[in-house]
Amino acid sequence: MAKHRGQIVADKNGLLLDNLFDVLVFVRVSETGNFTSAAEKLQISRSAAGKCLQRLENRVSTRLLHRTTRRLRLTEEGERFYLHAKRILSEVDDAENALYEGRQKPSGTLRVAVPVVFGRNYVMPVIQQYAAQWPEVDIDVSFSDDYCDLVQEGIDVAVRIGGNDDSRLVRKVLAPHRLVTCASPGYLARHGIPETPEQL
Repeated sequence: MAKHRGQIVADKNGLLLDNLFDVLVFVRVSETGNFTSAAEKLQISRSAAGKCLQRLENRVSTRLLHRTTRRLRLTEEGERFYLHAKRILSEVDDAENALYEGRQKPSGTLRVAVPVVFGRNYVMPVIQQYAAQWPEVDIDVSFSDDYCDLVQEGIDVAVRIGGNDDSRLVRKVLAPHRLVTCASPGYLARHGIPETPEQL
């Protein structure tokens, strides 16, 4: 680490801010004016806060704070470092918030496969509500009663009635269903009531 015209710079062997927590401690101490308050805000001990600041000053080979029994005061170098450090920490917060917002706001294309009748009657209303809530998502819905290969077709989510298990997929049962064989009264009057499947 070296000084050049009153500025603190990093050498080629490492980054100045290789430990952001030490920098965070320095900023909090500078803002509160004492180690105790800064340590309480960061939920660490006062001695730990002191060690962080000492480690940071050793790394930059510069005294950042004047310490007296009554108060702490930034050195000239400390004032310059504080302005840069505060901006950097703010940018780190912005970066984390951007990732968080990105996770909270889905975007891209969602490919959905549903059975024809069940899909139109029960799934489409849910898809329409989802599309209204997340307008940045493009939803491609495929209606078919055939069982396609979801992985090969690039389907993200599918609703199926029955079907075989596929170890490549994550499966969740939405509701039970049962099959019922029905006939009209006229049909039964003409052909009788079948007793076995073969009679159908």
